[in-house]
Amino acid sequence: MRIVLVSFCMLLASTFSASASERARALLLLIGFDVAAESQAASFAELPNQMGPSLSDGGARDWSAAGEGLFQADAMMDFAVETVDAALSPEQIADLALHYSSDEAMLITDLEKLAQDPAARFEVEAAQEAFIANLDDSFRPRFEIIAGMMDGMGVVDSGTALALNINIALMAGMAGSDAQGFSAPEREALMRMQEDMIRAEVRTSVLESMAYTYRDLSDDTLQRYSDFLQTKDARALYSAINLATESVVTKDAEVLGRRLLKMSSEREL
Repeated sequence: MRIVLVSFCMLLASTFSASASERARALLLLIGFDVAAESQAASFAELPNQMGPSLSDGGARDWSAAGEGLFQADAMMDFAVETVDAALSPEQIADLALHYSSDEAMLITDLEKLAQDPAARFEVEAAQEAFIANLDDSFRPRFEIIAGMMDGMGVVDSGTALALNINIALMAGMAGSDAQGFSAPEREALMRMQEDMIRAEVRTSVLESMAYTYRDLSDDTLQRYSDFLQTKDARALYSAINLATESVVTKDAEVLGRRLLKMSSEREL
């Protein structure tokens, strides 16, 4: 099956016989974005449970009900296809598809899929925690390589923006109108005050996650991957993916906020 998939994607990349959206989708499947989108969707579904005592049982039930049909992996994939297709030229998509079809790139993608598999989430989190706890200063050079990877993928900026936008969107949806609670500028200013703290938390989280994900790769392999991620085409790809994810999640967070507000209002009647 893998050989067929690789041959298919290489054929798409080299002949341009498929439509632009089909080429973009083939590339996203090749790099495992479908698994990443499923992981994102699962994380949002679990969010009420992670909020602990700050969310009552009724609030958790409301959140789950209000989130029905939102933060869907398919929606993230479909919009990512459109965004990648618009941001990258056919030649860029072809070159990226050829790179990701190499044995080394596919091995790395397999590692990323394993680390992001929603079905193994809790096992991965436990194993990662144990792995990080046993690291010492000798791992510092690896962290420096990973920092370059993070820069190329734009994950810290994107993760920070995502967290801020979700909270701003939720506040906006639940406010109903500027006459209730904070005004829109006040809501955004309130969240921006937490930006540095959120950025630091995102950076640490991503650094530890990537250290665990790529733990079995040699330094040379990791450095080659880092160098690739910092190329113009790779940056363009991940920038488009990040933009698509942020757009879908922010829009859905606004809908979630409005639904939660409606549920709360109906209970008070």
